[in-house]
Amino acid sequence: AGGCMALGRIGASEVKVKKKAAKAGGVVGMLLAALAKHPRDVEVQRWGCAAVRHLASNSQENKTFIAKRGGVDRLCEAVRNFQSLDKRVVSEGLGGLCHLASKHPENKQLIFEAGALDLAVAALSGQPEAELGMAGCGLPHNLAC
Repeated sequence: AGGCMALGRIGASEVKVKKKAAKAGGVVGMLLAALAKHPRDVEVQRWGCAAVRHLASNSQENKTFIAKRGGVDRLCEAVRNFQSLDKRVVSEGLGGLCHLASKHPENKQLIFEAGALDLAVAALSGQPEAELGMAGCGLPHNLAC
């Protein structure tokens, strides 16, 4: 969980760090492997989803790299597993999907086919907190634009 937390705290403005992480492949691969290996660990899922969100932000190259290595499935799995258990994981997972979809037609199709729109609608039922509301509304917006 510590490694995912460190990556999850990378600021969205750390472009050089994000590019190196995706180019090397190892960091993203380890991150996605951690999400797959620990599907019920709230800390790994929360910080792993946050790291994917940050690494995908404003980088078409990273978005492609993450999606081709199963990132969409990992994020959807995290949202499904924690839908009623931990809203922080759901928020980070939907936020990651939102960033992967932004201005990336191939990822939009993958995300839609994975059922992420239904996950966003479910997350918005009731009275979601602001951050979850932003992620839940941002994903349909990015899928439509």
